[in-house]
Amino acid sequence: MRSKYTARGLIFMLLVNFGWTAKAASPPATEFVSLYSSWKMYAETGDCGGYTLTLIQGRKRQIMRGYLQAYAGNCEDAQTPIENIQLRGKHATLSFTAPVYAQDGKGGLQIFANWKFSGTISKNRVKGKMEYCSIDMQSCNSSTSIVLPAVTHGTL
Repeated sequence: MRSKYTARGLIFMLLVNFGWTAKAASPPATEFVSLYSSWKMYAETGDCGGYTLTLIQGRKRQIMRGYLQAYAGNCEDAQTPIENIQLRGKHATLSFTAPVYAQDGKGGLQIFANWKFSGTISKNRVKGKMEYCSIDMQSCNSSTSIVLPAVTHGTL
C-alpha cells in the first residue's frame, strides 16, 4: 500500500519538476538589449578610453532605461543610469543625460557634473556629440564627437 502512494508521489514530483517547469522556463522575451561601445585599452599605459552605452528596450522597441560608462584612464568605471531619454522621428534621433559621480569625502558619492548626449541611433551604431556639463546643465565646457559601434543585440 505504501509503495502505491510513493510511486504516485514520485510521478507527481517528476511532472512538477520536469513537465510543468519546462513550459514555464521559456517565457517570451520582454526586453531587448543593445550594447554600443568605443572602449579601448592603450597598450603603452594600460589606461582605457571611450564610452559604452547599454540600452534596454521594451516589446515595442521604446527605450525603457539605459546605462553609460565613460572611460578616462580607469578601466573599471561603473555604469551610470541615463536619464531624460528621448528617441524621436524616422531617423532615430537620440538624446539623454547621465550624472557624473565623484567621491564626497565621507565615503559616499555625489553628482559632480553631467554628460549630455545628442545624436542618432541605428542598428549598427550610435553617433553624435557628448558634452560635459555643469550640475545644473546651464554650461557645457567640452564637447566630443563620438561613434559607438554596435557590439551586440539580444533579448533578456
